Amino acid sequence: MFRTEKPWDRVYRGHVSPETEIYEGSLTDLFRSSVEEHRDKVALTFYGATFDFARLEALSEKMAASLAVRGVKKGDRVALMLPNCPQYVVSFFATVRLGAVVTQLNPMYVEREIEHILKDSGAETIVVYSDAYPRVKNAM
Repeated sequence: MFRTEKPWDRVYRGHVSPETEIYEGSLTDLFRSSVEEHRDKVALTFYGATFDFARLEALSEKMAASLAVRGVKKGDRVALMLPNCPQYVVSFFATVRLGAVVTQLNPMYVEREIEHILKDSGAETIVVYSDAYPRVKNAM
């Protein structure tokens, strides 16, 4: 049975519109328009380091080129086994820029979990941080 009331509505009333506009473009288009609109503004911070939108775009373009050179193309699965860090954001946008599909792997997974997700998803490319690499290598 579905509820028809919206209990969150009273919290938002007067602060935000109760309905959300849905962006009609792709995620890549949304990222590009955000870069155009906020180029010099801070996109993210990480342990005191700041990344403005322009830098984030440049890093994502470089990563996309690197993935493309390695054969990643539209429709491929790219596994990301990274903690919450700028490299995750860069790798995510680089992957979707190529039309590939992101497969998320929790950096805490053990070998059997890594092996299962890689097989199940069909991911042939993985971006992994160095501390997790031994587990990935063992799983492969």
